[in-house]
Amino acid sequence: MKKNILVLFVLLSSLLTGFKLKKDHIPSGMIAIDKTLFIDKTEVRNIDYMEYTHWIKQYKGENSVDYLKALPDTSQKIRVLFHGNNKIEEMKLVYYFWHPSHGNYPVVFITYEQAIDYCNWRADRINENIYLQSNKSLIVKELPANIPQIFKYRLPTKDEWIRIAKQGIDLRHGKKLDKRNIKYKIIEQIMVTGNFLETGQNIPENVDNGIHNKIGYYNLYGNVAEMSNIKGIALGGYYGEKLADYEFEKDYKYDSPRAWLGFRCVAEKIEN
Repeated sequence: MKKNILVLFVLLSSLLTGFKLKKDHIPSGMIAIDKTLFIDKTEVRNIDYMEYTHWIKQYKGENSVDYLKALPDTSQKIRVLFHGNNKIEEMKLVYYFWHPSHGNYPVVFITYEQAIDYCNWRADRINENIYLQSNKSLIVKELPANIPQIFKYRLPTKDEWIRIAKQGIDLRHGKKLDKRNIKYKIIEQIMVTGNFLETGQNIPENVDNGIHNKIGYYNLYGNVAEMSNIKGIALGGYYGEKLADYEFEKDYKYDSPRAWLGFRCVAEKIEN
């Protein structure tokens, strides 16, 4: 049991490290959009989602309904850079998701409902940690059923996503990228386009690959499309699309988990 607690502590360290009780605190791994809204710097990674599934496995059991329904669809396949021979190959998702070489890659083949569940779990762990910091004599087993909710984690609304994305580009160039001079516009806008066909190889990349944009987030455009809070609607383009065809406010529709579809969370401060 002690070993399991230690493993869980290590896995959750990146989620909770540096969390201090300050009025102006920015949740770990996020960027402040305003005083009450924050967004992940990167897409949710395989390692992040593994922390979630590991926690459920430890507390609910490996054969529990909660654990089984949280797992991505590992029967699927995805094209990735295969680190064994440095070639692009098709790989079973089970290897992509669990293999340490792809821990920093975006989690994919996740349903909308699974993304919502992850957001809720993340909020629970953060709020529990804040409560424990303010009541240091307590232990986890003594936590009350209804602890104060300081942060709510969720998927961004479409309007929020667009507002956040607009902070990273020069709006003088309008909503659509200039198809005739892409490179110049990227430099001028200091906009990280992420992973599109012009710069990639039709495969996902590390979530923090390249240079972050001027306010600090990576791959909001490109790499994998990102779910909004509207089921079936994603935003931001993906690695299998040409940058020249990318439209800023375009809806990317899906009806099931996809290899090109991931998500990132926003956190809303709701404490009065």
